[in-house]
Amino acid sequence: MLDRLIERLGESLHDSDRCMHSDDGLIWLLLPQTDHQALRDLEQQLADWFKNLQTDKREQQALEFGACVLPDQLNENDDAELLLKRLSAAIA
Repeated sequence: MLDRLIERLGESLHDSDRCMHSDDGLIWLLLPQTDHQALRDLEQQLADWFKNLQTDKREQQALEFGACVLPDQLNENDDAELLLKRLSAAIA
């Protein structure tokens, strides 16, 4: 199911966007041209796609979403490690 979601997502990303699926079932997105409103729209679109892809009601899965909009949410002392921890905490 995640593969189908990633395929669908890849069709709607910009050329500058990047999408990666990690072994722990996370989908990582880098969306350099995305603001807060576009991110909220994408979150809703992903939730809708995910709901439509769930065909077996016995195997319901949850879609969790964590995001950080840069540079708006970037603190002066943040580095890549801190950003990843912040995103991980958002979906934990």
